Amino acid sequence: MKLKTLFLMSALALSIGPSISQAQAARAAREAQKTVAAVKAVDDHWGEAENHGDTTYLKQLLLPGYRSVGPDGVAHSRSQILAGAAKRIDPAASARAVADSVTYVTAHPSGVSVLLQDNTAVLSFYSRKLGPEKGVKGSDIFVYAGGHWHAIYSEHSTAR
Repeated sequence: MKLKTLFLMSALALSIGPSISQAQAARAAREAQKTVAAVKAVDDHWGEAENHGDTTYLKQLLLPGYRSVGPDGVAHSRSQILAGAAKRIDPAASARAVADSVTYVTAHPSGVSVLLQDNTAVLSFYSRKLGPEKGVKGSDIFVYAGGHWHAIYSEHSTAR
């Protein structure tokens, strides 16, 4: 019976593998476009990668000089972001990060705007209550190089 179970599990894994690869390739192709939708998709992927400890994705996304400035004015480097994400490889830590993210988004609903100019994109989150002119919560700046969007700088505010 164990052999049959092992065979069925192997067959299932082999059948799912190509579907996962195809989905990943489709996602990568969408994210490689120079469009507002692609920038939003990259930013969504970024959040997922941080919550799930996907440092491989983050290493290619965050440029070597990347900085994230918090509302207190303190800058966090690429290496600090990667170290924080690496702690979420553990499934329990990842589940907590996802739950915290959902709690935050529920309590602070945001709008998203993207300004796209040539090879630069500025994605801003804003308070729906205050609007995009008075309630900017944070912005991520991306540059398009080598066929992909890369994050170079982020800044966060206390607007809610």
